Amino acid sequence: MADQRAMGEKEKWSTHMSQLVRERRTIRSFSERPLSQEIVMERLQAAGQSVFNEKGKLPCRFVYIASREGKEKAVSLIMSVYAEHKLYKWLPSKVGQMMAERIISIPAFLVVVQEMEGSEEKCERDYASICAMLQSFSLLAWDCGIGLVWNTEPYMRNQSFATAMGLQQGERIVTILFMGNYERIPKGKQRTPVMKKISFL
Repeated sequence: MADQRAMGEKEKWSTHMSQLVRERRTIRSFSERPLSQEIVMERLQAAGQSVFNEKGKLPCRFVYIASREGKEKAVSLIMSVYAEHKLYKWLPSKVGQMMAERIISIPAFLVVVQEMEGSEEKCERDYASICAMLQSFSLLAWDCGIGLVWNTEPYMRNQSFATAMGLQQGERIVTILFMGNYERIPKGKQRTPVMKKISFL
């Protein structure tokens, strides 16, 4: 009886996980409901438990930005990089300000910083591990109503931006996750079936 109950629970969990993977979407429009930092940290901690390098160390660190002041500073740096590289120079200043305000209105940013230690091969393995962890985090967050968008804009590779964000030598930004509670789930886009991209030997 106990074995049957365990099997039933396992099947339920498997179905739930499959549903999470299929239903999760990138979220770019967030609700005004406050984002629970406690829940974010709890889910991040859970995702982080699965990723360690050969030294038993998590190969990254995080910067959580949720205060208005912190977000304004981050957005100011982003817009400075755009100006430095003459990106969006065709935009009227009013539109640029609207863009900045839209980013600031996002409930929280999570900056993921990789610690680049060891050989190039090891850094690549660490990067893959970090990406796997972030995928787990996105599913765990989605399960409790938190959506996110994985941001990899060119400004993250700008040295002045990295320095202003407090990065040390030998560190790089993997991504900045923009996060918040979601109310509407975007419609899924047509995906290429995996079976069209696989070969068998």
